[in-house]
Amino acid sequence: MKHIKNFRPLALAAILVVTSAAAAVCGLVMKGQLQKYVGGYDDKWAIAVPFLMLRDDTDWQRMLAAKNAPPAPEPEPEPEPEPEPDPEPEPEPEPPVVVTNAVYGQDESFFDDALFIGDSRMVNVANYARLGSADYFADVGMTVFKMFSTTASDKNFGATDLGSLLRSKQYSHIFVMLGLNEAGYPLGNLFDAYQSDLEQLRQLQPDATIYILKVYGVTADVAAGNPSFAHSRLTAVNQGFAELADGDRIRCLDSDTLFCGDDGFMLPEYTGDGVHPYGKFAYQFSQWLCEQITQGK
Repeated sequence: MKHIKNFRPLALAAILVVTSAAAAVCGLVMKGQLQKYVGGYDDKWAIAVPFLMLRDDTDWQRMLAAKNAPPAPEPEPEPEPEPEPDPEPEPEPEPPVVVTNAVYGQDESFFDDALFIGDSRMVNVANYARLGSADYFADVGMTVFKMFSTTASDKNFGATDLGSLLRSKQYSHIFVMLGLNEAGYPLGNLFDAYQSDLEQLRQLQPDATIYILKVYGVTADVAAGNPSFAHSRLTAVNQGFAELADGDRIRCLDSDTLFCGDDGFMLPEYTGDGVHPYGKFAYQFSQWLCEQITQGK
């Protein structure tokens, strides 16, 4: 009996050790499950976890529900995006259409944004042989001395002075035919006035090409009665006009042979007054001008 009494404490101690070990192992397992499915419990002793669950098993029930829940379906893989087609290259901008030729009576579009300036001879052209949609600022008796003080009107504009017209519209080509009425003036004064006119034209229309048209002659009878119209005099006038051109933005066209014979005088069959061509022949000027443009003059 004495030996049995000595064994009881040892057995009790062994039971306590085994129980504690079992509780610790159980606690580790439970703590691991709770941490995995619920979270938390990092600061709890494993051996205490079973006793905590005995006191309040809410987290344990949450763990069991989470553990036994069917696995969430794996999301379907997103389809590979279809490669975007290479963008079509933008078309090259087409260069602006530049008309470099003209055919009288067929293709006169070169002159659609042109302005003609002149005296009574240009009035004749405006009345009988217009080109394209050009404007004509022409007046009987106009001279280089009065180019910007003269008032004129045309089909596309009312009575106005040249400066106002040039400020209101844009022209690509400006043709000037003057010089006969002022051929008797001192040539230096004539050329200085013309030079001033050209500078004003360039200032008001900087993008326009200006064409100086040489003066064509009068009949021999008219020239004989007026030294200002002599062939030699008009030749000097035309030579001075040519020197005002730069060959680029200001050009000079050799219109001095129009309606004239080899001697430089106007042929009588073209005129009634010896100075102005008949209206029925005005087309020859416009036809000739189209040829000059086509030739790149």
